[in-house]
Amino acid sequence: MYVGDIPVQSPTISVEDETSKQILSYYQPSLLPQLSPRATNGDGNCCYRAVSLALYGVQEHHRHVRLLTAVEMLQHPDFYDVSRRSYSGQLEAIYAGPYDDMITAVTTLGGYAELMHLYGVSAAFRVAISSFMPPVGLTPSPYSRTIVGRSVRSAAAPVFTLMWTMLTWNKLEQFMPNHFVLLLPRSDTSPQTNSITDDENENAEVQVHTDVGVEHVDDYSAVAVEGDVNDAEDLVADVKVTSAPDSSGSDDAGSDSESVATVEYDVELTDVPAEGMQRLPDDTWLSTETVYHLLRSASSDMIHKAVPRGHKAFCYCVVDNQSNVDRRSRGQRRVFDDDCGAWNTDRGRMCVFPYIMSDDGAMRRVFLRDGKYCVERKCNGRRKYDPFDPQPDPSIVVRITRYYGICNADPAFKKRVTWFEDASGPSSVAVVEYHGAQPPAAVHGNAKKITTPYTRTPASTMDKVKQAAVHAPPKAVYNDCIMSMDIEDAPRNSQSVRSAKRYQQQKVRRENQTLHRLNFADEILQVMAMAQSDSFVRDVRISGDRVPCIVVYRDRQLRDIKSFCFDARRGSVLSFDKTFNLGSMYVTVSTYRNQALNRPTSGSSPNFFGPMFIHGQSDTDTYNYFFGRIASKLQDMDFQQLRLGLDDEFAMRKSLAFCFRGAALLACNQHLQRNTEHCARDSVGLSSTQRHHFVHAIFGDAGLTSCSDVASFDLAVDRFRSRVLADAPDQLREYFNNRYYIHSVQQI
Repeated sequence: MYVGDIPVQSPTISVEDETSKQILSYYQPSLLPQLSPRATNGDGNCCYRAVSLALYGVQEHHRHVRLLTAVEMLQHPDFYDVSRRSYSGQLEAIYAGPYDDMITAVTTLGGYAELMHLYGVSAAFRVAISSFMPPVGLTPSPYSRTIVGRSVRSAAAPVFTLMWTMLTWNKLEQFMPNHFVLLLPRSDTSPQTNSITDDENENAEVQVHTDVGVEHVDDYSAVAVEGDVNDAEDLVADVKVTSAPDSSGSDDAGSDSESVATVEYDVELTDVPAEGMQRLPDDTWLSTETVYHLLRSASSDMIHKAVPRGHKAFCYCVVDNQSNVDRRSRGQRRVFDDDCGAWNTDRGRMCVFPYIMSDDGAMRRVFLRDGKYCVERKCNGRRKYDPFDPQPDPSIVVRITRYYGICNADPAFKKRVTWFEDASGPSSVAVVEYHGAQPPAAVHGNAKKITTPYTRTPASTMDKVKQAAVHAPPKAVYNDCIMSMDIEDAPRNSQSVRSAKRYQQQKVRRENQTLHRLNFADEILQVMAMAQSDSFVRDVRISGDRVPCIVVYRDRQLRDIKSFCFDARRGSVLSFDKTFNLGSMYVTVSTYRNQALNRPTSGSSPNFFGPMFIHGQSDTDTYNYFFGRIASKLQDMDFQQLRLGLDDEFAMRKSLAFCFRGAALLACNQHLQRNTEHCARDSVGLSSTQRHHFVHAIFGDAGLTSCSDVASFDLAVDRFRSRVLADAPDQLREYFNNRYYIHSVQQI
């Protein structure tokens, strides 16, 4: 058991995931009264964040979970590589991707997780896990199961439940999982409190709310990350640190009570702050009353469009927050740009404090429990919450929202952003405070080749870049920004523009459900979901020892086949052909001529697609499933009037003869000629001259295929046997007699 000495935070620090709550309410509402989906950051590490949340009470140990899972899967490939003969894992092969792909994913920060990775997590931590995917049809999902990894007792009870969900969802789109959250019993989701300074002279309790109506947990990182696609990674900067007690005492609302790592810089704390910044009184956070007064009565000359640039140490300013109000109305994240480098999103916190405003302007802290405002009191060392009776008028309730950020380069340098929301809506200004001395500019933690200090590109610039990059190449967008913007507002380099364009393209693909990182099991799961809602997908067949296969068609195609193909003299041939180059599976396509239409130039009827068959095996039993399905839909027709075209594939011919009894089977001359050339060249090894003479004698203008009746064909065959086939190798004579001759006799 690969366990580390990591403290467990109890109760779990989390908020409810609103999207997952909506999905549960729609697909499995009976679970909502008992279970609560707890939000995780959607940065590609969501599975390991959810496990970290379950095991340690916080998400920030996701790298530790990923590392131990990777070690487990690398050390024991026989339990995870389904392609091995010695595979002895619990998961069925159909639900597992290639082993190399799974290893690449688990060893890459931000790499996806699939069902097999959960077995790795289970084995690494010696715990059983419950995997739950909301059912999209009448039957439970095969992804809903108990995960029992290597060396875990088969009868072990699951320690926690992971839910397959989506980052964004609405009832009109299909359920395509791309995210993980933790499902906790609602009895385990009590609020978590940390000692912080909420007032100037007294300690209060910061509450990370679990109540309905509190901001989504994604906002923890949204405030600090939005603005540049390259800024989204949250790797800790490579700096030498020494462990020392936090000198800021309990006034640091963004840190834990334990000691933090500090970095010493040659910076005088008496440095003049950036122009327009005000010094924090006594170098401590502003009190709640002071902040609220600034938000309510800040004059126009105090309000900045953005945080002023320059060195920051124990200072604050008031900034325009209207752009963030507009962004939230559009479903976007808030941003507060500055020039302080990257902020650690793992340790960021967003807290909401409800207050009641009295007539004399005094503020009273209240707590929201089960939709009711309460007063907190302590009884025998435990906190209890008594609802107000009557409940306060919503017009006098103000919600103070604060975001706490910690600098990547120096944990002692912190940022706090405060705004409020009342009955009239969110405030149009915000107060931004900086506690500690701004460290020297450093290279971004993700940079591998760039050595220049990192500065965040303004969010307004990146919004313009994303819009322009839709219809213009990144280089042109970058050059236009350099020419039209101030140097401080322009993108840092062309790479940031290319990253923004790539991010937008990936976002569009996710919205259109054209995901490019799905494994085979995920793709089959998508098709199964489509069978419930898309009339084009008619059947999905999954059996224990066979590759899944899918039948797709529309009712119009069957009506056309009945109209145009069931006439032995003048009807269209219903042709079938198996393709080899459309992906990892075969696609057998049917075609017919739509005789109701004529091309204006040639006068011929155009070819239309008929039913299609997606399959991984090409034996008779597999084809029987497809052709039997089509034949059952045409059973009221006379199959003796039907002509079926195909190549010389034996399994397909045998299945067609069985399912369409009495139909004429016509071999395609193009396929026969190509296969004959292949046999003469690759199997027999004839020279090009001999090969051309042999093929021309069969398929040439005066060859066997030119015969129009049985008598002339028999005469031509006798002549061909005596003149051409007599000197041919035995393998070529056998191919002619068993393949071409049998097909041709049936067609004459």
